[in-house]
Amino acid sequence: MDPVQAKKIGDILKGDILILGIGNVLKHDDGFGSILARHLAGRTLNFKVFDLEGSPENMMGKVLGEKADTVLIVDCVSFDAEPGAIRVFDCAEVDSRGIFFTHNMPLGLVMSFIKESSGAAVYLLGVQPGAISLGEGLTEGLHDSLHELEDLILRLDKNYVLHDTGQSN
Repeated sequence: MDPVQAKKIGDILKGDILILGIGNVLKHDDGFGSILARHLAGRTLNFKVFDLEGSPENMMGKVLGEKADTVLIVDCVSFDAEPGAIRVFDCAEVDSRGIFFTHNMPLGLVMSFIKESSGAAVYLLGVQPGAISLGEGLTEGLHDSLHELEDLILRLDKNYVLHDTGQSN
């Protein structure tokens, strides 16, 4: 993972944190956000994690009910980089860049709605897809990105206990 983006992720995760995974697991890399959320949901974390699957608009009541300070939306988006590249965007960047989003509701609208309704800082953690055609499973480059991102999030969660050593981060 690009060290600049890893640092940016660490810098933005402040206060009560909600991570939202978005994706369609039946369209290869498009399932990235949902797969990450499912991996993290099985852990004891200080962060709240929801898998919104392919329709984030259906879960807005639950999302807003969490009263998070920071919301990090993880999704597969096209931003003209190598497959598996990770980049953090704020609401203004998503709106101005016209980032390609594969789900029902435009991502900028989802982000703005959460920000305006909750007062939370809202960011997109975008992952460049390799393939979003029908089929299950991530492509090779995205498998690596998934594990790197999961490891980073676990390191950033100060309450996460390393189960294999019994030591806290």
